[in-house]
Amino acid sequence: MLGVKALVVTGDGINCELETQKAFQACNAQADIKTINDILMAPELLSKYQILAFPGGFSYGDDLGSGKVMALKLEYSLKEHLTKFIEKGLVIGICNGFQILLQLGLLPDASEEQSFALAPNQSGHFQNQWVKMKVENNKCIWLNGLEGKEFLLPIRHGEGRLVCNNQIHLHHAIDTGMAGLRYIDDVNGSVQNIAGLCDNSGKVFGLMPHPECTIWEKQLPDRQGERVGRLIFSNAVKYFL
Repeated sequence: MLGVKALVVTGDGINCELETQKAFQACNAQADIKTINDILMAPELLSKYQILAFPGGFSYGDDLGSGKVMALKLEYSLKEHLTKFIEKGLVIGICNGFQILLQLGLLPDASEEQSFALAPNQSGHFQNQWVKMKVENNKCIWLNGLEGKEFLLPIRHGEGRLVCNNQIHLHHAIDTGMAGLRYIDDVNGSVQNIAGLCDNSGKVFGLMPHPECTIWEKQLPDRQGERVGRLIFSNAVKYFL
């Protein structure tokens, strides 16, 4: 039996759970898919896993805002269990999952007043494209080995522009490596071209691009380039070996 276990959360509107499961499996982890209602009914399920993943999609149709309804469910029923999980485990939120983690206030610093949010793209429309990324000044466990590299990841979002209403928090996130994943070009208007955030421990990571779509060469444009997603998911699995 595989030693590292990942729990992939699904629910109404989430549509990337299978790709996320396959990404973990490709990196030699056992990955199970459970609905949010399964977990709400049995929060002790979390204790059986080392990694928790919130995939992309449109949870609950983005009613009240992207990721808001899912975040409310987690806030009122699972926040204490999630806090305990983070003490020992790793968490990733991809696209809609990133929106959920921000709505929960888990990124970049759960101890501070929430100052980061995701807003509609500056273009005013949904964007589905491959974009160039880089990692710099990084403290995120998920991004180990990518420092100084440029690579491609796909984005698929209409509400992915990262904004921040506190310049002190923004500069702190950049200076300490919590905002290590950046777009090379201004893709959607995100502040400082930030594409992802991690917490101060480097264990909780949220990003708008989709690393689960760069696990195999056949997924890449022209089937060429680095399979960055495989490295990202492998970093999480290796953390527990």
